[in-house]
Amino acid sequence: CRPIGPTMVITKADGNAVLELAGMPALPKLQEIVEGLDPLDQALASKGVLFGIAMDEYAEEHERGDFLVRGVVGADRERAAIVVGDVVEIGRTVRFQVRDAGAAQEDLRETVARSRAQGLGRVEGALLVSCQGRGSHLFGDPDHDVREVRQRLDDASVAGFLAAGEL
Repeated sequence: CRPIGPTMVITKADGNAVLELAGMPALPKLQEIVEGLDPLDQALASKGVLFGIAMDEYAEEHERGDFLVRGVVGADRERAAIVVGDVVEIGRTVRFQVRDAGAAQEDLRETVARSRAQGLGRVEGALLVSCQGRGSHLFGDPDHDVREVRQRLDDASVAGFLAAGEL
């Protein structure tokens, strides 16, 4: 996923309902953010917006990879709230996200490159645990990630599975 819009703080919440972001009702805030996006990002947002919760509240900036991403599972129009797939807390730093195949591919390449830079030498095998939102859902190819990892690890054997969230 890739962040869109500004980083904000949850200023009012109830369970998994985000009532306010940066002092503004959450649903109109999301609408404002999506309306301000360029056409490409609006198209990605039309396929589904996700909700990123910062993993490190003390980081100076929060960019791609700095968020625990949860689904936006609905809207509570009566309360102008966004309902997310996790309990949310007042004071948490958040940022909306979109699924972006280009950013996902870049993340995978950077992750493998960082591993290689740590002096692994020749890799004989790898375990790949991937999100079910990847594969054919994101790339139109169910084997995209396996092929990418094998190529970047000099045709190492790859085993793994798809997961529906964190382990």
